[in-house]
Parts: sequence; structure tokens; C-alpha cells
Amino acid sequence: MPREAGPGANPWRVDMDRRALFSAIIVSLVFVPATAAAESVDEFTFVYGAPTDYPVMGDWNGDGIDTPGVVRGNSWYLSNTYNGSVDLSFTYGIAGDVAVVGDWNGDGVDTPGVYRFGMWYLSNSFGGAGDYVFPYAFGLEDLPVVGDWDGNGTDTPGVVQQVSLCNDCLVSCA
Repeated sequence: MPREAGPGANPWRVDMDRRALFSAIIVSLVFVPATAAAESVDEFTFVYGAPTDYPVMGDWNGDGIDTPGVVRGNSWYLSNTYNGSVDLSFTYGIAGDVAVVGDWNGDGVDTPGVYRFGMWYLSNSFGGAGDYVFPYAFGLEDLPVVGDWDGNGTDTPGVVQQVSLCNDCLVSCA
């Protein structure tokens, strides 16, 4: 299970002004909202999980507030608070999957999903089997992203193709 908050654990930095519309860049278990200014006074730091865990954020209980979770192998540990407690724990996917989170059915609750070599396995519950299983990728190097792209309250998958800048032109890294 994730470590309790305490000395030596990795901190997460969260912008509470934007928590219901959380957009994050993940850097070594530190969540920094993409829209946060460095001088924002509404940020705080909390500790959750171990250094090798994969961090996730979601509204696990439908209260409109995104809270932390971590995935370790195929074990998920989710909290409805920022105090280091574990409110939900379950297994989903297999070790090596890329964890994704979203409100797949529009009920206001974020639930787990995994991305595995171009295949998506999305669940409307915490654990169990995938309610939606389908291929969606353009290449094996694609990175999964999730969002409510049309504003209808339901999250759907997307992929980002890795690219590099070479000789002043954008080319695929594939």
C-alpha cells in the first residue's frame, strides 16, 4: 500500500484553484498543473505513494474534486483526500500497462483504464474486467491521453504521436 505522508517520501504539488479541471504534467511523482503560475499561493504539497509508483489523479467518489492515486504493477491505491489514506484498493490490468483514468460513462466518477500496445481496456468500476476494450493507436510508440474533448461529460481516449524536430521540420520518430 502507499506510504503515509512523512519524511523521505516524494511530495506532490497541487494547485487547488483548478482541482476540478485538473490538467497535470507528471514529473517524478510531482503533479504540477499545466496552467499553474510559479508564484501561485494556492498550491500545497502532500505525500502519497512510493518513488516507483505511477501517479494518477481522479474524482473517485463523484464529489467534483480530483484526488491522488498510485498504480504499482497492476495494484491501484486511490484516496478521496490528501492526507495519505487509501480509500480504494483493487487490481486492474497487468504489470507494464500504462494506467489511464477517466469518466468513461459520464456518471461523474473517474474509473481506471489501461493502455497496452495500442489496445485500450476501460472499466466503469474499480477492478474487474474492462467494459470497453478496443484498439486505438497509429503506432506502437503512441502515448495515451484522455479528455472530455467535446464537453459532454464523458472522457474518451486519444493518442499523441512522438515527434522530434529535425532540420527545421517536424517528423515522426517512428
